[in-house]
Amino acid sequence: MEKIIQNKFNKIAFITILLSAIPTLKEGISVILGNEPEGMIVLHWLVYYNVIMAFYSFFVAYLLWVQSSNRLKMASIVFLGHLLVFSFLLFTYFSNGMVAQKSVLAMAFRSTLWAIILRLIQKGFSKN
Repeated sequence: MEKIIQNKFNKIAFITILLSAIPTLKEGISVILGNEPEGMIVLHWLVYYNVIMAFYSFFVAYLLWVQSSNRLKMASIVFLGHLLVFSFLLFTYFSNGMVAQKSVLAMAFRSTLWAIILRLIQKGFSKN
């Protein structure tokens, strides 16, 4: 039988991942299905990126659940991806403004959240 989450740091990280991925999927899939918000600049590649990363986040949550030794490495991919996209959005926002402010703020939030998740996972490794 596989191990399940043993320490509080990984449990908090697991719950945080789920609470962040579910609304991202809900909104992203809604936009993909044609419910674009009026008066906002929609970057379709960003919507697809967010949906793909939300699904990938569920995979990372699963790795946390089973205490995989790869959980930190896989979570780092999400964090670095968000950080890279955030940097691009910030540059685009300040250079030509063709990015909705909401998108920049959402990616800043995701980047910060995943930094916290990474730290929780690191603390979880030291407690195993």
